[in-house]
Amino acid sequence: MENGTNQTQQKPLLPVYAILGEQSYLRDQAVDRLKKRLSQVGDIEFNYDQFDAATAEVEMILSAANTLPFASDYRLIIVNNIQQARKELLDGLGEYARSPSETTVLAIVGEKLVKSTKLYKAIKKAGGLVERSNPKKSELPAIIRSLFVAQGKNAPMGLCTAIVESVGDDIEGLNTAVTKIATYMGERTQVTPEDVDAMVEISAEIKVWELTNALQRRRPTEALATLERLLKQDSSLHMIHPAVVRAVRELIIARSLIDAGDESLDQIAATLGTPNWLAKRVREGAYQYSAEELCAGLERLAGLEYIMKTSNEGEPAYRRWILEFTTARS
Repeated sequence: MENGTNQTQQKPLLPVYAILGEQSYLRDQAVDRLKKRLSQVGDIEFNYDQFDAATAEVEMILSAANTLPFASDYRLIIVNNIQQARKELLDGLGEYARSPSETTVLAIVGEKLVKSTKLYKAIKKAGGLVERSNPKKSELPAIIRSLFVAQGKNAPMGLCTAIVESVGDDIEGLNTAVTKIATYMGERTQVTPEDVDAMVEISAEIKVWELTNALQRRRPTEALATLERLLKQDSSLHMIHPAVVRAVRELIIARSLIDAGDESLDQIAATLGTPNWLAKRVREGAYQYSAEELCAGLERLAGLEYIMKTSNEGEPAYRRWILEFTTARS
């Protein structure tokens, strides 16, 4: 049994949990916390079994769940990938969840669990639902900063924001990027733009930034090829379009500052709200275009959005826009 301070501060352990969420990193966090808590009241090394719901037989899981723990208060059973479970397994676990073993903690883990199943209803009734929803994009820089802290590093919030823009919103990918940066830094503790610049592009998973980079550099062949790869990877134009619009708007802002005689990195970075190393890329891109070209390109993007929403001609229209935008000269 749990005792001491933990007993008064923590809720009682439940016999069945459902740890659900789209992002594996968030699910793994919750599972690790459960393991840590159980390790405080016994040795789970000899009282732990793990199953894959896609392949495991329900009888094996139930047998493990009904086995008494050895020299411990509890056994821990993890069933992963519950979204891939067959009906037979869901039904069997649903019956078990109505009257579970008091000496076992069964954790059902996966992206989702259908709410109409007996299993979901039983776990919800018992209060064992742990639903890890995706954080908002505005929350991600703080999460990245905490990941750096866990690695013994300190990163300014501006750099954390830049990493989100480069890597995307998958926390597993963000954690991988943080780990690579921390490893690259060695014994140093302060993360610099050069550290991020050296490692983030290697770990970047959201290839739409390759497209915007090609557009900024005025490279039509590269931009068209990147668009094709994105579409083959099941990225839709509706996912790509906001990043392209944002990239063109940033070029317009940088171009207007250049034309006004203020092309300093500090000023461009402050106006865009980005670190200097990202502002440098935008400034280099702005040199490639005139203000008239950029404004015309943004205006045509608004027309593209209408085509995407009202017809099946979005992809060829986008290809034409890329070609016109990157090759036209005023």
